[in-house]
Amino acid sequence: MPKIINKEKFRKFCKLLEISSITEKDKKALQFAIEFLDGKHNVNLSSKSFLLQGEPGVGKTYLVEKFLGMFNLPVIYNGCANIEHKALVSCKDLNQVITEIKRNERFIVFLDDLNYIFKYSEYEETSASDRQLFMKIADLIKNSKNRIVLIATANDSYCLNESVLDRIDVKINFDIPADKSKLEFLQEKYSTILNAKQTKFLVKHSLGYNFRDLPEVVKIAYREGHGTISATNLRKAIKDYVPTSMQRYEVISNVKLNFSHIIGKENIKKELSKVITAFKKKSLAKKIGLKRHNLLVFEGPVGTGKTFMVKALAGELNFPIIN
Repeated sequence: MPKIINKEKFRKFCKLLEISSITEKDKKALQFAIEFLDGKHNVNLSSKSFLLQGEPGVGKTYLVEKFLGMFNLPVIYNGCANIEHKALVSCKDLNQVITEIKRNERFIVFLDDLNYIFKYSEYEETSASDRQLFMKIADLIKNSKNRIVLIATANDSYCLNESVLDRIDVKINFDIPADKSKLEFLQEKYSTILNAKQTKFLVKHSLGYNFRDLPEVVKIAYREGHGTISATNLRKAIKDYVPTSMQRYEVISNVKLNFSHIIGKENIKKELSKVITAFKKKSLAKKIGLKRHNLLVFEGPVGTGKTFMVKALAGELNFPIIN
């Protein structure tokens, strides 16, 4: 019997999973699914259906593609992305997915972007037919004695009916990619055009960016450089580009102010220096017991320098200001 898992791709997936934005509990659930498909664990006691939820571009499909890539199993697929897999069975709709499920014995079902796959009524409710088809797929997976798994993605779950969500064993929430995830993504996609210093610079200065935003910044920098990328045009691209999720705000990047521009207010600067240390030197902060502050309130009469202090703090941290 041929091996089901490619060991090299398995190692790469584990590395990607380790740095992803999901919780340790959810990482363990996906690792358990790998072992289950590989022949371990009780079929009746193992979770077989997974829903990955999060804003567009946070890496849901990217992670699933890496998951699928390690398996030498048929992938029954319905969705909008161009998925690459040597045993991909692409389906035009959920009815065809059901047909393929009945035809195969061991496989993975991947439904990419339920918000795209499902049709909705004028009241933003999932159509009855789509809801019934999805529940049938989930029930076929759940009741099967074979080692099969269903993976679905959705940008949000508020428009998914409770009867749909109830059929999912494990619901995994994604956040904005962490720096390590962005570094891994950029190294894989753009190692031939970005050097190590440029890659680290983009990671550091792309706070709040997702996996759709990062390629756009690279393209802008490439265009600005007329076919090459330098530190100057990469810096300009970051300054000019505003992520879709932030377009309704004023975003100020590359703030030049810092504490050296502030006269007096030594006590406030000393207190804020602890915040800076907690962000910049995490190991030191942990050692001396500094806690990372995510919410600060600057209080005082008009004209006393609150906004100026905020800008100086942003400059010290190399963070953008989202106003």
